[in-house]
Amino acid sequence: MKRFVWSERFFRLMLRLYPARHRSEYGEAMIQHFRDVRRDAVEGNGKSGLLKLGIHMLGDTLKNAPLEHWIEIRTGGMMRNKSPIVLVLALLGAVLVGYIDSRASEVQATLMVMLPITFVLGFFEPKRAALWAIIVGLSVPVSYVWLLATGQQYSAPPPNGFTTLIAIVPALIGTFSGAIFRKVISQVTLHT
Repeated sequence: MKRFVWSERFFRLMLRLYPARHRSEYGEAMIQHFRDVRRDAVEGNGKSGLLKLGIHMLGDTLKNAPLEHWIEIRTGGMMRNKSPIVLVLALLGAVLVGYIDSRASEVQATLMVMLPITFVLGFFEPKRAALWAIIVGLSVPVSYVWLLATGQQYSAPPPNGFTTLIAIVPALIGTFSGAIFRKVISQVTLHT
């Protein structure tokens, strides 16, 4: 079976699609099961048996891994690692900020949307505050470039497109304010 060691590497890679807790509980048993089934498939049908097994395992993984993630979310395990959820919120916030900025004639409208969004992102995931600020802050220059590239009208075009990069500053202020607020709250609740 040494010549088919790549198939186990591929199976281990497919296991990465499952939640970490599921892998830690069942990963070794799943690998051992794969080895047994692989041995039977190769002995019975050679390479074509291994190919059929691979297709079956891929389909099984693509069907069951999302179900295991759903179970993880429903049981609250996913909230320990909030990054994927916060990333989705940051991207949605970036789209909203970019849209508002492209339609608003004054910067205040953009800031009124950007600051609360970045504050919440920084509060929920303070370790990645700079990343959330960059994602949301870059939505302003990206929306500007997008409108120029598609030939659409920008409501209040800046004299220089590079000036839109200044939007990263309030985004940083918002995310780090959220992170600091979370730190203060955690310190206050510790001492009470």
